[in-house]
Amino acid sequence: MRKNHNKGLKMFSIFLMLLIILIVLIISQGLKPVNKVKKESTKIAREVADIQKVDEFYWFNREKNYYTVVGRDSKNQEKVVFIPQDGSEALIMDWSAGITEDEAIQLMLDVKEVKRLRKLTLGVYKGNPVWEVVATNQHNQIDYYLLDFETGKIEQTLKNV
Repeated sequence: MRKNHNKGLKMFSIFLMLLIILIVLIISQGLKPVNKVKKESTKIAREVADIQKVDEFYWFNREKNYYTVVGRDSKNQEKVVFIPQDGSEALIMDWSAGITEDEAIQLMLDVKEVKRLRKLTLGVYKGNPVWEVVATNQHNQIDYYLLDFETGKIEQTLKNV
C-alpha cells in the first residue's frame, strides 16, 4: 500500500514538473514578439534620438500602431520617442513636455466613474501624443480614455467597451 502511495506521489511530482516547464515555455514563446519589437524600437530610438538608457517601453494600438520608447540620451536628457510601426518618421519629444504616467494615473483617479485602472499606454492618436487609459467603471465595465500627453486633458472617452 505504501509503495503505491509513493509511486502515485512520484508520478504526480513528475506531472507537476512537466506542467510547470510547459507553462514556462509557452510564456517565453509568447513574449518573444514583444521582446523583439522592444529591441528593434530601442535601436531606432538610439539612432534617431540618441537614447542610451531605456526607462519605459509601450506598445500602442489605435488607428496606427506605435512603439514608444522613454529614456535618456547621452546628455542625460529624458526623451520620448514615438515610433510608427509603418516605418514613417518617428516623433521625438522632451519627456518634460508632457505628463508622466504617475500624473496620468492621478488625473484618472479623480474621474468619478473610474473604479480601477487596468493599463496605461503612451502613443500617438490623430497626430497627437496621448496616454491611453483602460479602466473599470463603477458598473464593472471597461472604459477607454485618451489623455493629451502635453496637457492631461481627456480628449476622448469610449464607454462600456
